[in-house]
Amino acid sequence: MKCDQGMETEIGLDRLAVLVDAYGGRSENWPEEERQGACCLLERSAEANRLRDAALELDRWLDGAPMVEPSAVLVRRIMDTVSDRTTWLDWVSRLAQMVWPFGPTWQPATALVVAGVLGVTFGVATFDEPEAVTEDGMVVAEVMLDADDWDDDWTEP
Repeated sequence: MKCDQGMETEIGLDRLAVLVDAYGGRSENWPEEERQGACCLLERSAEANRLRDAALELDRWLDGAPMVEPSAVLVRRIMDTVSDRTTWLDWVSRLAQMVWPFGPTWQPATALVVAGVLGVTFGVATFDEPEAVTEDGMVVAEVMLDADDWDDDWTEP
């Protein structure tokens, strides 16, 4: 492909390395919008040509490799893994499609989650330190805990 300076999209060595890693060394496999810029880079850079040549060598090696049928054991293991995920995804999908009397299930579930998050947030934000509590009962309980005098102070009237 001849480099057309008016149509060139700038591309650097880093991007060319990504292209040849993802699509191989054959320019016809590269994305159209980047192909012209990559070819222009190849015309002017020896390092770019080294990257492409290494990818072409790998392409030739992979093209020459024999096709191997996977064993039945491997296929079964893969399918078991996929079926486990499918079962979980099916459960989530069914849950999302469930309808309760007032509308879709996701609405009350979302409201419950938001309420929980807000409750925890406000609970943590407004937590008072025990020393700051001024109610007599709390102060007495705090003193008793510190003194380990449970039997003497907690007698029934």
